[in-house]
Amino acid sequence: MFVLIHVLIAISTLVYTSYLYFYPAPNKFTPAYWMLGFTIASGTLLIFTTGANILKTCLIGLAYIGAVCAVIILAKHKLASQQCRLD
Repeated sequence: MFVLIHVLIAISTLVYTSYLYFYPAPNKFTPAYWMLGFTIASGTLLIFTTGANILKTCLIGLAYIGAVCAVIILAKHKLASQQCRLD
């Protein structure tokens, strides 16, 4: 059951950050950070409770974190360029 919750949090984070990229706004970044934190926390809890292979799990987690952070950075860059055009 907890694996399903973890997967739903991770997928919703990917969907939200994708939305954030296409429609960036200054107040929309905080939920993305919280969702990423919840995904990391639930993944860590899963490692300790299920005894999963830590190397494989951490590599997948790092790839996921890298992808989400890249989208957040791109969204921030897009927001900054939009704000510069308005000035």
